[in-house]
Amino acid sequence: FIGMPYIWGGTSEKPQILFGFNTAGGFDCSGFVWRVTALDPTSPTSAATALGGRTTYEMAADTPAGRRLRAARIQPGDVLLFGSGGVNAQASAIGHTGLAISSQLFIQSSGQGVALARWDTGYYQDRLAFGKSVLP
Repeated sequence: FIGMPYIWGGTSEKPQILFGFNTAGGFDCSGFVWRVTALDPTSPTSAATALGGRTTYEMAADTPAGRRLRAARIQPGDVLLFGSGGVNAQASAIGHTGLAISSQLFIQSSGQGVALARWDTGYYQDRLAFGKSVLP
């Protein structure tokens, strides 16, 4: 899905109807994570439940403190949740999500569309609240 556009509320690579309007395929950040973990037919059926919901807020709010992964424990395939305040962010302050693909990179949908970014430095490092495992 690299290069797919950012579309607020989007959850599909195919044309979709969002808020009563026909739109092209594309994803918002949580819609992208939802699509590749909960909706993909190759994903384990437990992934949707482990994700905790479709929105970034639901994903964050559904994660008890004991399941929140610090940066050193994040593995490829884990969901990353970002918010103002970083590790001290409350669930209500979590505003962005993506999927770790290494100890440095994650894939996300943002203003640039679906793309890779570094989560271990700079902007995203400062805002990383926690990771969350959703795959068995």
